[in-house]
Amino acid sequence: TKSAAPTKAEALAHLDESLKQLDTDHVDIWYLHAKSKASDLSDDLLEAQAVAKQQGKIRFAGVSCHSGHAELIPAAIAKKMDVVLVTYNFTMADRNDALMQSLHDAGVGVVAMKVMAGGRGPEAVAMREKLAAQGGMLAALKWTLRNPFVHATIPSTTDMAQLDENLRAMAEPWVAADQQRLVTRL
Repeated sequence: TKSAAPTKAEALAHLDESLKQLDTDHVDIWYLHAKSKASDLSDDLLEAQAVAKQQGKIRFAGVSCHSGHAELIPAAIAKKMDVVLVTYNFTMADRNDALMQSLHDAGVGVVAMKVMAGGRGPEAVAMREKLAAQGGMLAALKWTLRNPFVHATIPSTTDMAQLDENLRAMAEPWVAADQQRLVTRL
């Protein structure tokens, strides 16, 4: 689960509400949501995560990053975050690969989101329409999975056919034809 709360008290209240809604006493990962600057990882919020971990409400402390990768990722490493949920997909080419490796090398878990170039707004809708053509979504997910420094992904799954394709991506290697499928959709 995640919280975009600005203070320790609010963040802990969000976590308790999430636990109540999920009908559980703990979660594996609790993310400080939508952070983009080093200063977003305040001592107050990090203390909230430490308290939650000590109380057994969370196993791992994380942060989610939609933008500001170059600033936030080194800060997440310095602050000893357990997991970073990061936007990562083929539209970024390889510009964030060194950052992904730095997380991996520091022992920080990497979860990739927006792996099919998802998001909101007209640009994201247009990209999804292009990728919906034969093999595009499969190639997009395989592109992310090809990176050995990505430990898990959050792929789009809109129906059973998409689920089947996502499972295929896990079993099939990244090949040159996948790159061509993506290039023709950009």
